[in-house]
Amino acid sequence: MSTLPVRHSDANQNRLGSTRSAVPPGEQTRIPCSPLIVSGVDTLEISLSLDVEDYGALERFRNLKKSVQGTMAPSVAVNFGQEEYFRWNLQRSGTKLYPYVLKSGDVCLLLSTRDGDSQIPNAKIEIGSVSCQEDAFGIYRKVLMWLKVYGFKHKSNIVSRIDLCVDTINQHIDGLGCSCLYRWVRRGRKFFTYYDGNDLESIQIGKGDVVLRVYDKIKELRKDAIKRDFFFDLWNFTEEQKEDPPPVTRVEFQLRRPALKEFDIDLDTVEQVEVNLDAIWQYCTQDWARLTSRSVNLERLQNNQSRIPSCKFWKNLQLAIFHRPIPAAKREKKTLHKNLTALREQARGCLLNIAAAAGHVVDDYFGIMATVQQAIQEEFDNYMVKNQEKFEKLFKVRRNEVFVGF
Repeated sequence: MSTLPVRHSDANQNRLGSTRSAVPPGEQTRIPCSPLIVSGVDTLEISLSLDVEDYGALERFRNLKKSVQGTMAPSVAVNFGQEEYFRWNLQRSGTKLYPYVLKSGDVCLLLSTRDGDSQIPNAKIEIGSVSCQEDAFGIYRKVLMWLKVYGFKHKSNIVSRIDLCVDTINQHIDGLGCSCLYRWVRRGRKFFTYYDGNDLESIQIGKGDVVLRVYDKIKELRKDAIKRDFFFDLWNFTEEQKEDPPPVTRVEFQLRRPALKEFDIDLDTVEQVEVNLDAIWQYCTQDWARLTSRSVNLERLQNNQSRIPSCKFWKNLQLAIFHRPIPAAKREKKTLHKNLTALREQARGCLLNIAAAAGHVVDDYFGIMATVQQAIQEEFDNYMVKNQEKFEKLFKVRRNEVFVGF
C-alpha cells in the first residue's frame, strides 16, 4: 500500500507529475497497472455578503438585461475592459433571489440588489467540475478581485456546498462489491443502486446534507466530450488509453451547509474549508461510510460492525491528499468548454448540404470546394461587414462560452 501513488488534482501538480512516482527511473511515464488515485474538489458553492460601493456595474447589468430581453438571445456578453481574464455572459433570465446571473464556462456568479447586511446573502459563486479540478479556490479569489475592481466590497462568505472526490484509475466498479448493502458501515440510511441492464453504473448512500456516490466515471464521461478530454488529460492518459480508456471508479462525497456546521472544527468560510479538506475527507471515509472486506450483517446485529476492517480499495482512498500548503503557480492555459471536433463535424455537415443543394455530383471535388468556400466567404462578409454590431455582440457571447476566462 505504501507504494500506491497519491496525487492531488491541482493543475500544476498534474502537469509536473506526482510527488510519489509510480514509474521506475529511466522508463517512459505511463499509467501503472495497479490502481492510481487522483483527488480533487468537484463542486464549490459560496454565498457572499457584499457592500456595493459603486452601483455603476449593477446599472449596466440592468441595461444589458433589458436589452437582451427584447431579443431571442439567451445571453449577452459583458465587457468591462478586462477581456483577457474576466469574460462573462449575462443571462436573460435571473433567479428568484438573484436577478443577475453571469456565466463564464462552468463558473456562475449570481448578484442581487439587496443590501450587504441582509439576512439573505446578496451574491453567490458556483464553480463547476472542470474549473474546480483546475483551481477551485484560486478561481474564487479571482472572482473576488473582479468584484472589488467594479465596486463590490467583500464582507463575508459562507460555503454552502462542497463536493470532494477521488478517482481510482484501473479499478472497475463491478469488482468492488459496493452494490451489496451488507458490505457497508454507514451513517446514511438511504441506499440506492443504479444499473444499465446488468451493468452496475453507480450506488448512492444518503439523500440529505451528506451524500456518497460511487460510480463508473468513464461511462459518465461518454455523455460530455469536453469533460472527457479534460479528465483524460488530467489523468495523463496516453493516446492509446484515450482511444480505449482503462476503468475509472469515482468516489464522491457531497456536503451541504447544515452538515459543515456540525463539525467540531470551524468550516464556515472558504478559508476554513480550504485548509481542512483532508480532515473532511477523513471524516467522510472513516466515520460516515466505509466499504468493508466482508459482510457486516451479523456484526451489525451484535453492534460490533466497527471491528470489521475496510477493504483494500477503501483503505487506499483514505490516503488521498487534498490540501497542499505550497501555493500554486499562475495558470495561463485557458480551459476549453467546447468540443472543436464536434463543431467542425457540424460545420462539415452543413457545408455538404449546401454543396448537394447546388447540384454537385460526388466526384466533383473542385466544384464542391469552390461552392463551400464561396458560401463561407459570402456569409461572413455579409455578417461581419453589413451587420458588424450584431456580429461583435454574438461573437463575444460565443467566445465567453468557449473558454473560462480566468
